[in-house]
Amino acid sequence: MNERKQINCNLKIISYKALIGLLQFCFARSASAQITPDNTLGNSPSIVKQNLNNLTIEGGVRNNSNIFHSFQEFNVNNGQQVYFKSFQDINNIITRVTGNNTSNIKGVLGVNGAANLFLINPNGIIFGKGSSLDIKGSFIGATAESINFSDGSIFSAVEPNNPALLEINVPLGLQYGNNPAPITLNQADLKIKPKQVLGLIGGNINSDNSSLTAPGGTVELAGLSSTGTVNLNDLNSLSFSEDTNFHDISIVNNSSINVAAADNGNIFINANNFSLNDSNFRAGIKQGLGNSNAVSGDIRINATGNTTIEQSNINNILGANSSGNGGEIYIKTNNLFLKDSKILTNTYSSGNVGDLIVEADNKVEIISSPSNFNLKGAEARKGLFSKVELNATGNTGDIIVSAKDILVSGLGGIDISTGGLGNAGRVIINGDRLRIIEGAGVYSNTNSSGNAGEISIEASDFIEVSNKISDAEFADIKRQPGGIIADVRRDAAGNGGKISIETASLTVKEGAFLTTDTKGSGEGGDINIFARDKVEIIGNQEGITTQLVTAVREKATGSGGNLTIETKDLIVRDGAEINAGTDSSSNSGNVNIKASESIQLFGTANGVPSRLLAQVGDKGSGNGGNILLETQELIIRDGSQISAGNLGNGKGGNINVLVGDAVNIEGFSVINSDKKNTEIVTDETGTLYPSGIFSSSPGIGDAGNLNIETANFNISNNAQVSVSSQLEGAAGNLSILATKKALFDKGILNADTVAGNQANINLNSPNIQLRYGSRITTNATQTATGGNINIDTLTLVALENSDITANAEESFGGKISINAQGIFGTQFREFLTPESDITASSELGAEFSGAVEIDTIGTDPNSGLVQLPTGLADSSQKIASGCGKNQTGKFTVAGRGGLPESPNEMFAVNNPMVDLVDVVSNSANQNISVSSKSSINTKKEIVEAQGWVVDAEGNVEFVAEVPEAVANSGGISQAYCQS
Repeated sequence: MNERKQINCNLKIISYKALIGLLQFCFARSASAQITPDNTLGNSPSIVKQNLNNLTIEGGVRNNSNIFHSFQEFNVNNGQQVYFKSFQDINNIITRVTGNNTSNIKGVLGVNGAANLFLINPNGIIFGKGSSLDIKGSFIGATAESINFSDGSIFSAVEPNNPALLEINVPLGLQYGNNPAPITLNQADLKIKPKQVLGLIGGNINSDNSSLTAPGGTVELAGLSSTGTVNLNDLNSLSFSEDTNFHDISIVNNSSINVAAADNGNIFINANNFSLNDSNFRAGIKQGLGNSNAVSGDIRINATGNTTIEQSNINNILGANSSGNGGEIYIKTNNLFLKDSKILTNTYSSGNVGDLIVEADNKVEIISSPSNFNLKGAEARKGLFSKVELNATGNTGDIIVSAKDILVSGLGGIDISTGGLGNAGRVIINGDRLRIIEGAGVYSNTNSSGNAGEISIEASDFIEVSNKISDAEFADIKRQPGGIIADVRRDAAGNGGKISIETASLTVKEGAFLTTDTKGSGEGGDINIFARDKVEIIGNQEGITTQLVTAVREKATGSGGNLTIETKDLIVRDGAEINAGTDSSSNSGNVNIKASESIQLFGTANGVPSRLLAQVGDKGSGNGGNILLETQELIIRDGSQISAGNLGNGKGGNINVLVGDAVNIEGFSVINSDKKNTEIVTDETGTLYPSGIFSSSPGIGDAGNLNIETANFNISNNAQVSVSSQLEGAAGNLSILATKKALFDKGILNADTVAGNQANINLNSPNIQLRYGSRITTNATQTATGGNINIDTLTLVALENSDITANAEESFGGKISINAQGIFGTQFREFLTPESDITASSELGAEFSGAVEIDTIGTDPNSGLVQLPTGLADSSQKIASGCGKNQTGKFTVAGRGGLPESPNEMFAVNNPMVDLVDVVSNSANQNISVSSKSSINTKKEIVEAQGWVVDAEGNVEFVAEVPEAVANSGGISQAYCQS
């Protein structure tokens, strides 16, 4: 009985052990089915050892510093840990899959040792949820067909060979066939040790909600679509032949690539189409890490097709309190579409960051939608950025964008700036066509002692800058003005960057800004524009003035920059503004414009006319800049104005206008009381903005001079050209040279003063016409002395109550000097009348009147006239008698109007010169004197000869006036007759 029980017990034990063994066998078969060695390695096959979920792969072929493994299937299940055994002298573990199935990695894949791991499966690789790496070296996952070595040997997965027979040393490259299989990451988390390489090289590469991390190392993704070789370059970077065809790479749904560390760290992408959606790249030096010699790596994206980055960030940053310099971000593609995304290289430390470079063969589009903005005013501007952050001392690199078509739209931007001690780099944009629209901008600014960078733009076809917001969602958003802006912010000590633009056509419209200004102690930058065809500045009707401005703002101590434009046609219309002004104690810059064809100002916006200004504002004490205009035709109408005004304490700048053909100034605009602009000159009624050119001083400072040189000067319909002062300041002088004609049709020249020094007008033209109430005035009000008017012309015509006045109220009238060959329709009068007048009066009385001098340059029409005698001589006394018919008689003629000598006779050279005489009767002499005094003083100038005389020696002298003479009294004696 006891023996039977013992037997039963033994059977139970045996059955239990058998069950355990069976379970272990089944589990082992399951595991080995996931990782199945093949038989291609001969006597050194790969061996899989299992300890529950832990698998160790041993064996394989050792060849120099490499171990080779070969599998029919290679998968890592959820929860599994698969480690390759390594040795101290092994550098690379190279694994191939020769079967026909994709490798699925859902657990941990690692190496027991420091060797690099290569996993090659031509059928594809999937890293799923739960997948990770535990590798001290680098990891390369590839769907290549083989791996090439430096000695020319290969380790092939499609034509398996035994590497034991090869002379193998260093892996050199990966060989791909047609249409390589994809590599997919789905909720994967692949991380390697610092300074190592994580490379995935396949066909399509897709990352969904996955992360790749290589601190201070390199993450390299490459998608190939056809036969080719990928060179490994010691694993640090991949290189491709020029004829390599790439496949697509997409990184989406909160995926990330992070290589930030104490130094180094690179991200390299090589694809056809590359997509980054709701994901992030991060490189640079982390907060508190690094050293003075540290340099972070680069982010480089090479996509031969399209690069689409949407709702994502790409950052290469030097963190706070870090040490070392940053790397660059470089994108090379056919088209870049950056939507609601940010690419930036910033420094929060003492280190300098690298450049941000975008090179697109075709298009670059930078777009930011309203959803990125907080309606309370906080901005989340998207685009390209490079910044020196607050308290940082490092410098930024440059932002460089090149493409045929570049679009920056919807509050997106390109922004390079400094808020610390470091300097900002440059913004460089090169292309054929550039559009900055719907509130977007290109910015360079300084908020600190660092200097802002230059904005340099070249677009061979056109540049369009527009601030029009088409999307209603933007309407209530507080936002930075759109345009091209380089400025020195409030309290900043750094200098502003300059703006340089070269294009065929530049258009700034719909309230956009193209400005350099200073609000701090730094100097404002210059604006230099070269446009081969035209520059057009267009206003809008929505209350935001389109501006092209270099300005010194209130409380700033830095000087303003200069504004230079060179083009064929400059058009400023519909209320737009060009301005170089100052509202502080610092001086504003100059405006220099050279337009080979025309400069045109016209049109209004909400009653505000277009204008070109160099102003000292009402709070300014600095000096205004000068305005220099050179063109063939200048057109100003609809109340538009060119003005160097001084509303403050400084001195206004000068205006010099050089026009080859014609200056045409016409019309006015009616002032909208709700939109009245104190920078714009009004007429005496205060209800009109007259078209014109003005150098004025409404403040206590002096106004500048105004000089115009042209062939034809035309001013009409209440338009004005004026120099004036309204308070204590002195008005400048107004000089106009019109080499052909100066036509006034209800036009006005003013040089008016109130209390300052007198202002003068100099007008020089061969043909001057004043019609329909035109005026040339140097009138002075209060105690100011009337200015002088100097007119030099051939003909002066003044009709229909057109006046020339130099009148004064409480002081002396001015002096009017007119040099003309002919004056028609006007004359000097003591006071103004309904006729056309020339006056220089004073309200204090005649003794305070000014002087009027009218000189004719031509000949007095009375010059050389002889008054004929009123009495008739006895004709019988003038005829000789007793002459035979065969004798030659002679009739002597004396005086002008007599008969000429016969041309058939010899010229009597010895005839004495005698004075002309009146013919009188025998009984008495009749001497009559002639007086031809003229009110016109004749200048001693070279004029045309009116006659000639012969002196005693027979010399002929040409004379301007033939002397008046008294004829010999008495009759003519009887002639001697020869028989």
